Amino acid sequence: MVKLGRPKIDHPKDIRFSIRLDKTTADSLAEYCADLSITKGEAIRRGIQLINVKRRFCAMDAYEARKASEKGAISSIEELIHMATDKGITSIDLEGYDFWDAVNEDVENYFRDKNYRFIGSRISW
Repeated sequence: MVKLGRPKIDHPKDIRFSIRLDKTTADSLAEYCADLSITKGEAIRRGIQLINVKRRFCAMDAYEARKASEKGAISSIEELIHMATDKGITSIDLEGYDFWDAVNEDVENYFRDKNYRFIGSRISW
């Protein structure tokens, strides 16, 4: 007999929580969800993930924290380059992005080794 219905997922969301919020927090949550077109559950899951990231980040020494920031900046820049290339763009000014503070000589050298060019805060290819 063939099974019908939706396929099983790797991480089912079968645990329920109920929370109480004040009006300001509830309005903030609703606005965040509307801006990103996500559910309240997804927003709360993202918040929990952020708490875990911050907790791990705070437990790092300065060297580990710097390397983690560099890795995040590299990942973000690679994603931007991919999106820009798909649109025919050949350079991006990175200064306005939240990861710009993590861009240092090591990050620039990573991209230079891949034949990208840095001039100030602009990367081109």
